[in-house]
Amino acid sequence: MDDWGKANEVMLQLNISGEIEQIVSTGGFRFQVVKPGQIFNIRIAPETNVAQVEVIQVNAWGVLHMLHSFTGVRMDNPEKQRDWIWTRVWSICLDAVAVGLVLLVISGLYMWYRERRKKPLELAFLMAGTVVCGSFVFLGIF
Repeated sequence: MDDWGKANEVMLQLNISGEIEQIVSTGGFRFQVVKPGQIFNIRIAPETNVAQVEVIQVNAWGVLHMLHSFTGVRMDNPEKQRDWIWTRVWSICLDAVAVGLVLLVISGLYMWYRERRKKPLELAFLMAGTVVCGSFVFLGIF
C-alpha cells in the first residue's frame, strides 16, 4: 500500500474527513488533513502503530481565508489530485462563478457597445473596471 492509501486508511479508522496534504514517511509516518475550519496533524509512531492527532481549530477569519484559497491542489505538486468530494464540489462552484462573471462582463460590454449614446461616466466606469480586472489577472494585486 502506498503512502496515500495508508493515510486514507488511517483517516477511515479515526473518522476524519478532509483533503490530505503533506505526507512524510521518513522517521515514522505523518500527514496533514485540511478542511475549512480545521487542520489535523496526524503522527503514527513506527514502533507501536499508535496515532497521535493534533486538531487545530481555525477562527472565522481563518475559515474565510481557507474558503478563498482551498482548492485541493498545489502549483508546486502537479501529481496531487483532489481526493475529497467536497473539494471537487467547491472547485466546480468556483469555476461556475468565474464563468458567470465573465459572461456578465461580456454581456455588459456588448450592451454598452450597442448603446447609441455613449455617456462619459459609463466610459470612465468601463476603464476603471478594466484597470481593476487587469491588476487581478496580470499583477496579482488585491
